Amino acid sequence: MRLTRIYQPQPLITGNLIRLSSAATHHLVRVLRVTVGTEFILFNGEGGEFLARIISCKKDSVTIQVCQHSPINRESSLQIILGQTILRAEKMDYTLQKAVELGVTHITPLISERSLLKLSAERWAKRSAHWQAVIVAACEQSGRTRIPLISRPMPFGVAIDEIKADIRVILIPDAAQTIQSLPRPLSRFCRNNSYKVCRSLR
Repeated sequence: MRLTRIYQPQPLITGNLIRLSSAATHHLVRVLRVTVGTEFILFNGEGGEFLARIISCKKDSVTIQVCQHSPINRESSLQIILGQTILRAEKMDYTLQKAVELGVTHITPLISERSLLKLSAERWAKRSAHWQAVIVAACEQSGRTRIPLISRPMPFGVAIDEIKADIRVILIPDAAQTIQSLPRPLSRFCRNNSYKVCRSLR
């Protein structure tokens, strides 16, 4: 049976007892209805994962023991940065979820000329926190051991200057060139300002 995976952004050491965050506690107790002795997978985004066992289980508090460590690495060897125009609500959540499942390592939300979402600084902060939660949940579900980064929302023109990569691709449905025709990256950082325009995969 596949064990539940839980993300905890804190140091994890085999043998230690730790108290889970309120979000993890809610998920385990209220959603999954776990009991003392239940085992699950714990990871902190620094690589690898741990087997964990519940020692104490209350409505608002769960204490677990960190057990055996596994150095497993399910991350792609490619460093993929996705610049995604901001979509409304569920569509943006779905896009982030699938990007994480496909192995994207860094996501930059883009404010385009025709973006409909106009928020104050405070609401942008709340929206970014929500996106971060979506990314974490996708990592828990997909088995990833590192959490992709998400940048602050920025205009498309600013992102063009800030995003550095060996190959920068703009996906256009009717473009003549395909992703398969792109040259293989030689290093992590961009050495030129060339842009490739490709058909999106369907």
